[in-house]
Amino acid sequence: MKRCKHCGGSMEGRKTSAVACSVLCNQQILAARRKAAKWEGVDPDRPCEACGKPLTGKRPHAKFCDRVCKAAASSRRREQDGRGRIKAVARRAVVRRQINPREIERMLTRQRWICAYCSADLHFGYHLDHVVPLSRGGQHTIGNLVGACPRCNCSKGQKLLSEWRYQQRR
Repeated sequence: MKRCKHCGGSMEGRKTSAVACSVLCNQQILAARRKAAKWEGVDPDRPCEACGKPLTGKRPHAKFCDRVCKAAASSRRREQDGRGRIKAVARRAVVRRQINPREIERMLTRQRWICAYCSADLHFGYHLDHVVPLSRGGQHTIGNLVGACPRCNCSKGQKLLSEWRYQQRR
């Protein structure tokens, strides 16, 4: 007679392919399998990346033994990446160049105070939209800006105009 793999109970009246006597036992077996798979290939006594103490009893993906070690490693990494931070600050300084309000006024007048995407009236409120988003390499210049209604600008987000139009059609 076949026995349940979890509790050892009788499997009478169950399919021959069944491994558990009840739904609860089956859930327990599956949970044990998931836990074993999570730890598969992980050394339980692996060392902390900051201080070298063993990480016994920590989660499988843990890299540090406590918050102090994690904070110390983070500050060391920040110090090592100093040059990268300087480049990022310089890039942001270029991006934040002020655009003259008169240039914006001229642009909106050229657009007749109409949204560049949906033709809504911009007299009640507008956003300046980067046609090529800054995150995609666009410049913060008057040539890359258009007046857009808040709804169009927010839905466009960081997409290119072609991607946004395609999404609108769907």
